[in-house]
Amino acid sequence: MRNTKNLAFLLLLFLNIQNSSESYSQISPRDTSISYLKKMAVKFLEPHTNMTFSFGTEELKNEIPDLNIEIHQLKDTIKLLEELKGNYDDWNTFYEIGKLYAQFGMENNAFEYYTNAYKLITAQIQKDSLNSKYLADMGSLYMNMNNNQYAFAYYKQAYELNPQDTAAYNILPMFYIFTDDSQSAKTVIDQNLKRDPKHINSYIWYVTMVVLDKFKEDIDSKDIKNKKIEDIFDLALLKTASIDYKNDPRFPVLYNLSKLLAIFAKYAMITDDMKEMEVSKSDYSELKKLQKFFNKAISSEKFKNKYILYKALGFSYIMQKNLTKAIDNFKLAMNLWPKDKLSQDYYILFSTHYFLNGDTIKALNVIDKKIEEDKKLNLSNPKDYVLKGNVFLNMDKKTDAKTNYELALQLNLKTKDAYLGLAGLELLDNKLLESNSFINKAYELDKNHYLSYVLFGIITLMADDKQKAKEALKNALELKPDDTDIKEVYEVFFGEK
Repeated sequence: MRNTKNLAFLLLLFLNIQNSSESYSQISPRDTSISYLKKMAVKFLEPHTNMTFSFGTEELKNEIPDLNIEIHQLKDTIKLLEELKGNYDDWNTFYEIGKLYAQFGMENNAFEYYTNAYKLITAQIQKDSLNSKYLADMGSLYMNMNNNQYAFAYYKQAYELNPQDTAAYNILPMFYIFTDDSQSAKTVIDQNLKRDPKHINSYIWYVTMVVLDKFKEDIDSKDIKNKKIEDIFDLALLKTASIDYKNDPRFPVLYNLSKLLAIFAKYAMITDDMKEMEVSKSDYSELKKLQKFFNKAISSEKFKNKYILYKALGFSYIMQKNLTKAIDNFKLAMNLWPKDKLSQDYYILFSTHYFLNGDTIKALNVIDKKIEEDKKLNLSNPKDYVLKGNVFLNMDKKTDAKTNYELALQLNLKTKDAYLGLAGLELLDNKLLESNSFINKAYELDKNHYLSYVLFGIITLMADDKQKAKEALKNALELKPDDTDIKEVYEVFFGEK
């Protein structure tokens, strides 16, 4: 749990590529307020995935990925219980048992074993509160349980006690970066590189910080359209490392991946719709150079992990609008990565077919393939059924949409977006009480989910309760202030910006 295998945290750049659709800012004389609200409800429930270009420590390992997968069964919990030794290290085994139960939807059993892991680590911290290892272990436990707030706190304590703690210094920059504390992130990165100038994690976090910091700036897209990426993003540290350590193939690969990421980020700052992306001549030329590098690296035996090279080629072709070659390279990449780690790659294929190619059938086939393969691995993701439900809803196939929302809830009753999908279906049939009931279920699961407030705002507008609607839409905007669709509904009914 404390090794870097579990610290293959991805460098994520999210580019929203939702379908463009007609604007309803002006309601035509033939269009009633009710029909407008229904259209907007469907729009809010459009299928959504993020076209994510990512690389991390796993992708930068200079080794061929092990494609052999251990398919877990529920009976494996018995084997794990037999491995318990009655000592501190059992916390990791307890966590693995809990994770297995969670995988099979047995959340109460999972919680029991997570609690056992927590108790073991807590007892050790109470005995030796100045030992960074135990604090880092608690951070690892919380992070694996998706509680990043507590994970951050424990990793921070571990690092403050011992800056040499491997787990802490590998992961801490990520938490600082994503909590908008770039200065602290840079401090840790600088300390890491002073200790180990070839610490690959630190270079990955550095480019993450550089890209995300630029997104926080108030930049006029016209000002950066014709600028070279080097004039927008400071990649000098990565360039220097690629020269100084050119005999280590990881560093030239990392530098070229970072340049591709920078181009991708540049156009994410310019447009929200990849279909409207038009790269400049200089960037087109740079993409060609990057493709030459990646193809040469694929042919060479120096860098053995071809997965990330094919994936990079796929994204470079996306930006050149050569979708056929992009899809071909994504598929080649997927053949070189363990099947239990391919979720995001399936979503990339879905997005390419659905949003860029406008091919709904092939997009659905991708998700069906993902569901089929996940079943073979005893994996399941209810969000896949929500995604299918949203596709069918936007195709006006309400029965198919309902079936998939219900399938998602069969896998996990805590799938909030499945409840909101069902709320949307009831709303379309003018069943506002039933719709409100589903919205409330989603709200109880996550009181900070903007979409619950949006749909509640819509049904209260349909019920002509403008006071409640206004409050709900304001809450939605506080949670998602840049959402133009929420702003539109608010302006149409309340005349305020």
